Amino acid sequence: VSVSSAPVPADVRRQEDKYLNYLTQNDLTRDCYFSYSYQLARPLQTNMGGCPPADSPAAERAAKMFTWNHNLLHGGGFIDKLRNKSFALQTIHGFFEQRTLSILSRQVLITLIARRSRHFAGTRYLKRGVTSEGHVANEVETEQVLSDAGLGRYARHSAYLQVRGSVPLYWSQVTDAMVPKPDIVLYRFDPLYQATRAHFASLVARYGTPILVLDLVKQMEKKPREMTLGSEFADALRTLRTGLEKDARDATRDATRAANPATSAANP
Repeated sequence: VSVSSAPVPADVRRQEDKYLNYLTQNDLTRDCYFSYSYQLARPLQTNMGGCPPADSPAAERAAKMFTWNHNLLHGGGFIDKLRNKSFALQTIHGFFEQRTLSILSRQVLITLIARRSRHFAGTRYLKRGVTSEGHVANEVETEQVLSDAGLGRYARHSAYLQVRGSVPLYWSQVTDAMVPKPDIVLYRFDPLYQATRAHFASLVARYGTPILVLDLVKQMEKKPREMTLGSEFADALRTLRTGLEKDARDATRDATRAANPATSAANP
């Protein structure tokens, strides 16, 4: 096979060196996990046939969101060209650990899984806020699964899931080595909070309702920094509350109908 001896342009060489350096700096033996038999990119509720169903658009979007090597698998139709797709394993970036406990002479397996979103991920201070599509910076889904072998073949599972990420507003912090606490800047005016709405719409589609928001922003400061961000976030929630409450009411009504068919027939 003949190999061209044409010189590589300097700008192309610089780009190649840059991305090669990125690749060598990433240690794929740490914080990356895969499984041959379990879908790690999806929560237990979806894997067990719950809501949202595994074949639903919401579940597929969530799986793509937490599949760290999604672009490698699907870029250029790579995975579609494979005859044996068992070689193409989905990888998550985050944390995984299992421990066995003995509670009242019963063996219980506790599994902790953290999945980091591949959207808008980055280092501290350089990635803050939300994108126009509703992806918040450094979003992580953490799931705690409790498994009890029970009697015979019938195992029982329970899961608790929470999501953490940057405040879903357009904000940033200017990094400066001389300033240990950079000022918080709200850099884009979004009167309808469309990006915030898109973020919560994604949460409702993935997990259902109600959505419980835990605000960790400081509420009292001598010099307002985080308070400014917290105040804007409170305004955003008040603006979106009507729509969110409607979703919660509809979800409660649907759950009531499913639990009591007679009530559903009496109250259409």
